[in-house]
Amino acid sequence: MAVKSKNEVIAYLSKNKGRLRKEFGVNRLGLFGSFAKDLQSETSDIDLIVEIDKARKNLHSYMQLRRHLEKELGRKVDIGFENTIKSSIKSKILKELIYV
Repeated sequence: MAVKSKNEVIAYLSKNKGRLRKEFGVNRLGLFGSFAKDLQSETSDIDLIVEIDKARKNLHSYMQLRRHLEKELGRKVDIGFENTIKSSIKSKILKELIYV
């Protein structure tokens, strides 16, 4: 079943923070975009900023994490890293970012 609200996404991420750290090396997670603003639709994806252990930060880990979150949350998930956000949109994203 797909999550339908900001609160459901935050609840899942909060509850599973330890598991995500252990399995994928996630140190920090932040929600932004339509879900962070509670303006999501039935087709909205979930936008996350993720900080991952340097030793585990690679394409394979990124893809595994994304697939895992999409399966668990029932929606497409877009994952970004704070240090790779384009400067033209970075301040906007950081203003709406909700760290879990």
